[in-house]
Amino acid sequence: MSIAIGDDHVALAHTARRFTRDRCSADVMRAAVDADADGLPPFWGELAGLGWLGLHLPEAVGGEGHGFVELAIVLEELGRVLAPGPFLPTVLASAVLHVGGGSSELVRGLIGELAAGRSIGAVALGRALEGRIGPGGSVTVSGTTSPVLCGALADTLVVPVTIDGRERWCVVASAAGRTTPLAPLDPTRRLAELNLHDVVVADDAQLVGVDRARVEALAVTLASAECAGGAAWCLDTAAEYATVRRQFGRPIGQFQAVKHRCADMLVAVEQARATAWDAALALDGGGEPADVALAAAIAGAIGPEAFASVAKDCIQVLGGIGFTWEHDAHLYLRRAISLRQLLGGPSPWRRATAHAALAGARRRLTLNLPASSEAVRAEVRAVVDEVAALPKEEQRSRLVDVGYLVPHWSPPWGRGAGAVEQLVIDQELRRAHIRVPHLQVGAWAAPTIAAHGTVEQQERWVRPTLLGTLSWCQLFSEPDAGSDLAALTTSATRTEGGWLINGQKVWTSMATEADWGICLVRTDPRAPKHQGISYLIVDMRAAGIDIRPLKEMTGLAMFNEVFFDDESTQIRQSLHHG
Repeated sequence: MSIAIGDDHVALAHTARRFTRDRCSADVMRAAVDADADGLPPFWGELAGLGWLGLHLPEAVGGEGHGFVELAIVLEELGRVLAPGPFLPTVLASAVLHVGGGSSELVRGLIGELAAGRSIGAVALGRALEGRIGPGGSVTVSGTTSPVLCGALADTLVVPVTIDGRERWCVVASAAGRTTPLAPLDPTRRLAELNLHDVVVADDAQLVGVDRARVEALAVTLASAECAGGAAWCLDTAAEYATVRRQFGRPIGQFQAVKHRCADMLVAVEQARATAWDAALALDGGGEPADVALAAAIAGAIGPEAFASVAKDCIQVLGGIGFTWEHDAHLYLRRAISLRQLLGGPSPWRRATAHAALAGARRRLTLNLPASSEAVRAEVRAVVDEVAALPKEEQRSRLVDVGYLVPHWSPPWGRGAGAVEQLVIDQELRRAHIRVPHLQVGAWAAPTIAAHGTVEQQERWVRPTLLGTLSWCQLFSEPDAGSDLAALTTSATRTEGGWLINGQKVWTSMATEADWGICLVRTDPRAPKHQGISYLIVDMRAAGIDIRPLKEMTGLAMFNEVFFDDESTQIRQSLHHG
């Protein structure tokens, strides 16, 4: 997966990945690590020629006329290979210039130079410099600010300046001040300190349309896209290693501690991708500033932290080899920590997310469905309006009759609906304020019964489940068999008219209120441990079932232990056995 989800975006991602594979090998990254100072990478000219430095900029100022989503896709691929060079700070500088002063001829010219790769840009995200008003609206700037990403390479610097207690952003040429390299944690892309002394900034080099919140939103959105790419490399590296490294005669990826860590890494990577995509989409959408700020804050709270966490987990999975200088894993960790700290860490973004949400800002999902969906919508709307006109107590039954409760299920329970029809049905039900009830564990039990049960079993359980007259629980986990199904020991033996069950289940939600349970039991103890397991449907009111609630730290008891006594528990229903 990647940030790219549409056909055009996927094509762009594939192009970017081919470019980075061919032009930005590990040798290129290592050369940047071994260099004494920042420099332009060998692929810079070709990259600029592809127009990627101007993807987010209008054609009128020398850009490609696309948007931040397209730029995020390229940044993700550059982050995947830990590309050295000033791509990120340059596109950030041009974005800030365009937002803040695109009407100035001077600024428009600078944007064009940055988009063409003929000039390098950087943005100072640290403390503001001091400024005083001069003649003709000019500002005289002095002071020191750091850190500035790729500041020693930059020709054009965007800096914050405090004038009479108010902050504004200005453009200065690097030659007007002094940049001092800082000892880097990330040697692939270095930092600098900027010092200015009585530098005069003309009126047309002052950016009146941007503030720190907007600059930081741009910075965190673009950096989060790069973080998603770096985290994806760490995930892929760890997962691949887990399949080939063997301990105790087995790949380490088969051990629960390793597989769960890799699964958590995957979740973190997908969260980073999703939030970076949403923040870029918000910037492109030109929505309310509060909504843009919320999307950026969420990306800032999740993306950089996810990269740092996944990079550490990658080293953990790699074991000893991950701690060597020769392996690239530590360079990804360095990049992750550097970006996270450059953006202020996760805490400010978490606070910003909370404040924005409390103030009412929301991100709402919108989908662009194909034109063919309108024909489907007309039919669906008519049915939904008919349901909405019924009394509340009759609506669920009608939804079941027309297949709208579970439209993705096969008839007669659903409609066998494809993705578009399902989305249209969901939209129309929301429009009519019709709430579709959740089937809970019944959503697992009923499809299995519908697919594999007898006609009598289907009639007995599927429709009542959809109508909400039956409730279910799941009897899978045991004290010694959680996710390891092969360790299951609860047994069932055939008897006249059914099965006798003996054993214990645990972590069973809703056991006290469920009518029926879906239960996995061992019916053939002679079979290999992954076989000989059957799926039984258990009457939770049957004699011999002892349900004991498990009190949780909250004081509540959502989970339960369930004990089966084979002297008196007879189960007469079997969906599948043998």
